[in-house]
Amino acid sequence: NRYEIVVIAVALLVARMVSVMLISLKSNLTTMQRIKLGLISPKGIGPAAMAPLFVAYGITGSEIILKIVYIAIIISVFLSMIAFSFAKKPKTVNEQRLEKKEERKTKKEAVTPA
Repeated sequence: NRYEIVVIAVALLVARMVSVMLISLKSNLTTMQRIKLGLISPKGIGPAAMAPLFVAYGITGSEIILKIVYIAIIISVFLSMIAFSFAKKPKTVNEQRLEKKEERKTKKEAVTPA
């Protein structure tokens, strides 16, 4: 069902972002860096490893759990790829150097009387 897929996608995204924001509260990371971290964080290694155990132990409904886990991981990976493709690309070292050079030049011109 498409509704279930949307709910899983939103829940994954919200849970990941909330956990990254909480973990990085006292860090020096900017909000944009935190968002990027949330988008590229691990995509379900633990659940992917644990879900087959339900099937191995013959737990009722474990096939459904396994499918939900794998669908959630796939959706999460695709959402991360899409969101990260829209993220602002970091500046190269040369671009940063040029910016600093321009800033110094502007400050020097402002200080020097005409």
